Amino acid sequence: MERELKYTMPDPETGDRILESRLVVSAAEAEAREIEMRAVYYDTADGALARAKAAFRIRREDGRTVATAKTRGEQLGALYLRGEWETEVDSEEPDLRAFLAAVADAPDAERICAVLGPLMEKRLVPLCGTEYRRATLPLAVGGAEFELCVDRGELVCGTRRAPFCEVELELTGGDIAAMEEFGAALCDAYGLRPEEQSKFQRALSLRGKL
Repeated sequence: MERELKYTMPDPETGDRILESRLVVSAAEAEAREIEMRAVYYDTADGALARAKAAFRIRREDGRTVATAKTRGEQLGALYLRGEWETEVDSEEPDLRAFLAAVADAPDAERICAVLGPLMEKRLVPLCGTEYRRATLPLAVGGAEFELCVDRGELVCGTRRAPFCEVELELTGGDIAAMEEFGAALCDAYGLRPEEQSKFQRALSLRGKL
């Protein structure tokens, strides 16, 4: 289960101020890392994943290729609660059969197998994507452990592009309430606002503007 908070920043420079802030530095468990991200989201030609309220992407992460599947859960303001399964793969071509074999022993794997299993023989087509730079570091605050990610880049759909800059907090252990309090403090200090759409949803919305 993915449990994360997602906020839009007023401008890209706000990300640097957050990363250098006393609020973040005092809670950091390690130095920040910079990662180049390039993701492509896929579905079948007839939109089977969309109908199942699921998403599948292949993302390059500084030399690694990672396949991820997500199922829609609850979304309350900035808070997202979703099923998530991911694995490192050898190719940027989507292969649902290989993906399901790789995540077969993961928690709740039967859920994503039920969604993707019937689609293994179908061809997946690219829908949209993202290209961005991520600064990430682990934080520990008030009994919560979570990753802070500052993402700045572009949403991509065909020839259409749109800039974005956002902050994510993803819980890795402990009390989600403490992470929410930290997120509220960031909002107050830096003018962040809840982002109620995922990157995938926002990139996909560009299709209507082509």
